[in-house]
Amino acid sequence: MFGIGINACLLLAVLTWLVLPNRTLTVGTLSADEVVADLFATRSVTMDTDGLAIVNSAGTARLSLSLPESDVPTLAVENDGHGRVVLGVRGTPFFEMYADTSTSEPGGSQPRIEMSLVGEEKLPRIVLRDANDRVIWQAP
Repeated sequence: MFGIGINACLLLAVLTWLVLPNRTLTVGTLSADEVVADLFATRSVTMDTDGLAIVNSAGTARLSLSLPESDVPTLAVENDGHGRVVLGVRGTPFFEMYADTSTSEPGGSQPRIEMSLVGEEKLPRIVLRDANDRVIWQAP
């Protein structure tokens, strides 16, 4: 009976501590049926209400799923110096493939391929751009 009382007090103390703002819990292994949190972060994974980001151990490759309420939902896969692929829906689906990831945001100074559906009829469109952002080929 005494052991049950000690365990109950310990559990109550931990739960009370976690309810306070800006408190964290660090454990080796945690099992739970349900976890409620505004942010979940590990060394390589960050998950919050706007999305999920996974980074390799070297910090050179990333996979991110962005689900902001007021912006474009996107899935981006990138490898530093090797390129970036972005899939999303901005009114209609789009696919963009960038030659490099040397800038913080894709576009501008990178050769790229853009594929999307445009207009009321949602016609397919393919655009190839050079490093100066000039269209070098497009269909239609």
